[in-house]
Amino acid sequence: MIGKRCWLANCGDSRFIVARRRHDGSKLEAKDLTIDQTPGLPREKKRILAAGGFVGAEDDESEQRVWLDRNMMSAGLAMARSLGDHEFKAVGVTAEPEITEHHIRSRDEFLIGATDGVWGVLSSQESVDTVEAVAKRHPAGQLHASRAAQDLITASARRWKSDEGDYRDDITALVIKLPCMLSKKSAPPSSSSSAAGHLTTGEDDIRIRERIRRRIERAKQTRSNGGSGGGSSSPTGEAFRARKSKGRRRD
Repeated sequence: MIGKRCWLANCGDSRFIVARRRHDGSKLEAKDLTIDQTPGLPREKKRILAAGGFVGAEDDESEQRVWLDRNMMSAGLAMARSLGDHEFKAVGVTAEPEITEHHIRSRDEFLIGATDGVWGVLSSQESVDTVEAVAKRHPAGQLHASRAAQDLITASARRWKSDEGDYRDDITALVIKLPCMLSKKSAPPSSSSSAAGHLTTGEDDIRIRERIRRRIERAKQTRSNGGSGGGSSSPTGEAFRARKSKGRRRD
């Protein structure tokens, strides 16, 4: 983040959202900032099929997966982009992230980043409501980000327990209060203010901006040249509800 500009590089089926207060101040609403890169998304499916992979769901599941063979006898991968899962790289699963830019508004109160262990059982709005409840319990209405992240993990684990018994997917959650980056002009005079995430103005800020700009341009150039990922943004994919673990599944 630089000032009110936020860049996200997403690869897989994790998701980042922002909690935005309505204009009348009545409610916090969830807004997805990234796209769940699932195999069922048209442009993801097109790339996988073109590379010789297969996309489909098993008879007892609705969730689409990437398969190495038509008969779905190999492992099935629940995401179309991944940093690992190297055997799937030959059939179109790429590690190239989608980079998106967002402008943080004054009504944006916090960000949530989480794995599909959260999104598989909780909607974006349910997650925002869970985090907001932490602030409501505080005497001064302040959000404790670490406690909110833990509450979100606990709520997800309980939902997995009630829905799936002993099985659950990996659960990781991050809560970031906004504003989280201070400019030199807006930084409080106290020397005790947090140094983490602090950006200065002037030459340091210019260098940071230029570095990010170059990285974004390189990513755009890779896509335009038909790199391993390809594709642009597309409608948000639906979060999946996983079933009990199977030996051949990859979540």
